[in-house]
Amino acid sequence: MVKKEQRTGLTETAIDTTINVHKLAHRVQFKKKAPTALKGIKQWVAKMMRTSDVRIDPKLNQFVWSQGIRNLPNRVRVRISRKRN
Repeated sequence: MVKKEQRTGLTETAIDTTINVHKLAHRVQFKKKAPTALKGIKQWVAKMMRTSDVRIDPKLNQFVWSQGIRNLPNRVRVRISRKRN
């Protein structure tokens, strides 16, 4: 599932990966599909990066909502980065 991992300095880790949005919003009523998918993406990233502070870029939000609330893109390619404290 994780395609590529790169370290940029000592303070940040970035991963390029594909998230299956279709799986996250399966069996959800139409008017809740996009919000549920975004919540699922947040949970998936929080689990993967082991942090509770997850922020969604506005471009990702617009891409998920691009076809409306009920017709989601099946997959989305994302870059996940985590800053170390």
